Amino acid sequence: MAMKQAIADWLTAIETHRYPEDVRDILTRDYQKGWGAISDDELQEVERSLRLQFFLSTNGDPELQQAYFEHLLEMAERIRDGAAFIAEYAPLIHGAAIHKAVDVCIEAFLDELPEDEERHRGLFGGGRGVRDWNELSLGEGGVDFFPSSPAREPFKTFFQTAPQEALRLIRAICNHAMDVWRQLNALDVQFGRTPRALVLKFPWGEQEFWGNMRVYGFYRGINGPHIWIVLLWRLKNGRFPSWRTEEARMTLFSTC
Repeated sequence: MAMKQAIADWLTAIETHRYPEDVRDILTRDYQKGWGAISDDELQEVERSLRLQFFLSTNGDPELQQAYFEHLLEMAERIRDGAAFIAEYAPLIHGAAIHKAVDVCIEAFLDELPEDEERHRGLFGGGRGVRDWNELSLGEGGVDFFPSSPAREPFKTFFQTAPQEALRLIRAICNHAMDVWRQLNALDVQFGRTPRALVLKFPWGEQEFWGNMRVYGFYRGINGPHIWIVLLWRLKNGRFPSWRTEEARMTLFSTC
């Protein structure tokens, strides 16, 4: 236990050192002792090695893993590749810690909404283009989702180990993307339209869906955010009977 905690302490200390809250701290650091005496390239290799050792040693210790994911959430914008760490070591994440891993992924994958961007840009921020429609303000958190595949991590492990958490992540991504799509229609003077919802009746109640022919074609891998295509393919394959229940369907469609 002491060794696992030591590895976690070293890892979080190095990450805090390499990604300071104020980048000006880099200019005033002491490069003669402590972490500062090690070159950044060497320190990056140490960080990678410690991260591997951490996940290997804590595979049966959800509390330490949850604490590390809390650390990544606190680092937020300072470590934009937090989701990449989770994807790389997804099979080693304890089932009881996946809910915190999903929190990190939600933070990493959902970028700023167009209306918020407009407020920050001001009067001279520029217009909207094809890239906005292709990405729908969905980031990848350092993960490479191209080429799209339903076997991509961390979604594969999330569905196998904690399907309800996987559905929570999908719901967050789908709702965010649809909010972005509706806002782009209002903001883009060239490509924007006035969307109408498609209302369908299911055994669990009525459900609104937003989109157009282009959006509904994303599940075929056409002109959509790679991360969203991966999720849709994961759902389309339907190889996970543990979540193909009415309770799971209600969880997925409760807000999107």
